[in-house]
Amino acid sequence: MYNKQLSKSDIMSAWDYAVQNYWYKQGVWNFAETGVKAVCKRWNESNPSQKVVYFKTYHWSEEAKIAVEKWYALCSSIGGNSKYNEDRYDGIVNLKDHWKQTYWHAIPVYKVDGKYTVADSLAMIPRYILENKPEDIKAFRPNCYVILPEKEVGDKMLKLIEKIRAKRLQEKL
Repeated sequence: MYNKQLSKSDIMSAWDYAVQNYWYKQGVWNFAETGVKAVCKRWNESNPSQKVVYFKTYHWSEEAKIAVEKWYALCSSIGGNSKYNEDRYDGIVNLKDHWKQTYWHAIPVYKVDGKYTVADSLAMIPRYILENKPEDIKAFRPNCYVILPEKEVGDKMLKLIEKIRAKRLQEKL
């Protein structure tokens, strides 16, 4: 987003921050959201002149379509299984239905040369293409998160996001 290569130390610092401040809380099963929230908060604390903001949307939403057209990632999660793993070995996920999931995995989805592309953290297959849109693949959770530079979002949208978050926080209490 800011064309900054993160060092291993940067990544481990973000991991430590997430462990200390967000993750492993009993009864909280929103790991994708928690990860996005922790990474954005840590980034903003470490880079106050290059703040980011995130919001939750759906793969088929206009916001998601605009974000991927601007080369931003959709922070997505899948319910994978051995069939999904097999499907991606050739670098392309062809199937729409991989049957019942046996694990969850967070992945960023980009649009590269007009094709949805996953940049995976798994070393075996670090990048693969989706033959279908994420919303058409049953392994994909319908929701995703978009992270944008704060300066690109605008004051009106920032106020709306703050209002929504305050309301959600109040509902949790």
